[in-house]
Amino acid sequence: MRFGSVVKGRILMVENHAVFGETLIGEFLSDYSVDRLPTVVEAVLRFGRHEYSVLLVDYDLDDGKGMDVLRSMRALGATTPVIAISARVEGNEALVAAGARGVCHKMDFARIDSVIAQVARDT
Repeated sequence: MRFGSVVKGRILMVENHAVFGETLIGEFLSDYSVDRLPTVVEAVLRFGRHEYSVLLVDYDLDDGKGMDVLRSMRALGATTPVIAISARVEGNEALVAAGARGVCHKMDFARIDSVIAQVARDT
């Protein structure tokens, strides 16, 4: 699937701060179909029932760490690309070490579309 201005894919955002997550979606991801879920468990359950083109995963979640999402997805055999979206450098580094293919720091979210496009090209 191609991203950018041609085709928009379905995104799963795993972000536990509701207002922040909805703001990111409204300001930077309005051209995409985005499901935002706050917990590891909810993300894994939803992922098993829906197909996503990309996952945006925060590091600190209410019921675990973002790496738990990646591990669970990989255990299901999923190869969906993951982009780390933590506000903390250490969180993004840990997500990359766990298999995230891209990083978009929360304070640099204006470039998320280009990060998604890059990850899609590399997939």
